[in-house]
Amino acid sequence: MQPDFILSISDIEHFYHQGWDCVCSVSELPSGRFKAAVKCRSLMNGQMNELREILYFHGDYGLALAHARQLAVTWAKNNKHLT
Repeated sequence: MQPDFILSISDIEHFYHQGWDCVCSVSELPSGRFKAAVKCRSLMNGQMNELREILYFHGDYGLALAHARQLAVTWAKNNKHLT
């Protein structure tokens, strides 16, 4: 069984923010919608948190990535106490 999407390295954005190692990925589904996923790992204790996946129905890759990035930044800021 093949996955409903395939990621390439260019579809992944990695950055550090307020003690968290954040990874955002965007993949296009066969329907033309974009699926964004966010994971953040604590740089202090290695705790991994997978944030909810978000579906964007407007079909805009750049906006999906921007929303994923903003979700990661906001989540890291709100959970700084967990690092």
